[in-house]
Amino acid sequence: MCDWVNNCAAAVKPLYNELKKFVLAYDYVNADDTPVDLLRKGKKIKQARLWLVRTGGGPPGMFFHFTGDWKNERAKTLFKNFRGFLQTDNYSGYAKVGNRHDIVPLGCWAHVRRRFVEAAKIGVKEAESFITLSNLLYRIEHRIAELPQTVSAADKLALRTKRANRVLNRFFDKVNSIHALPKSALGKAVIYARNQQHVLRNYLLDPRFKFDNNTAEQAIRPVTLGAKTFSLSAANAAAKPRPYS
Repeated sequence: MCDWVNNCAAAVKPLYNELKKFVLAYDYVNADDTPVDLLRKGKKIKQARLWLVRTGGGPPGMFFHFTGDWKNERAKTLFKNFRGFLQTDNYSGYAKVGNRHDIVPLGCWAHVRRRFVEAAKIGVKEAESFITLSNLLYRIEHRIAELPQTVSAADKLALRTKRANRVLNRFFDKVNSIHALPKSALGKAVIYARNQQHVLRNYLLDPRFKFDNNTAEQAIRPVTLGAKTFSLSAANAAAKPRPYS
């Protein structure tokens, strides 16, 4: 069965290559990645990586890319022919790609908010004001999405910029003024946001740009859920006593 899958993959590889070129030729893409177990013949299981890249609006397109590890060079190789706006999380490999002069990085507010939510769950009261401000930014995006189609993209961008900048300024003023232990839950959330201040504001550059990277996360989630299910099934199978024959 593995040979069947391998032969099918070889047969459609030319189509895959064309799809990859199509997606990377677009000037705005979302990307995410997830760990996967790789079983090599005669060797131990190692952690490999599955990457996903999709067009950020416009013509729909998406592809997966597999690598045997998670080194920064893999991200640099994947996007070597890409020029434009790249929206990702804060993985260092993406950050190195974003340092190129021909790429503009876009941040993900879902990742920022998630860290403050984690801090709030363990009773850190200071995190709640950051969550409130993040929620205001999401509310602005929802309101803009509900505007009639007769409203032009330029008007939507002007409205987004006017309303969001007020909240963004309040958010980052708090981020830059708060003092927390670097290894505490609040400290990690604050540092994460502080280090990405510029890229987190870049979604205001174009009305096409998304506020977060959730479209890429949702597209790769079935792989993540599948990997968890496979691991759980394997663990249960190993733990289940086998009857004597």
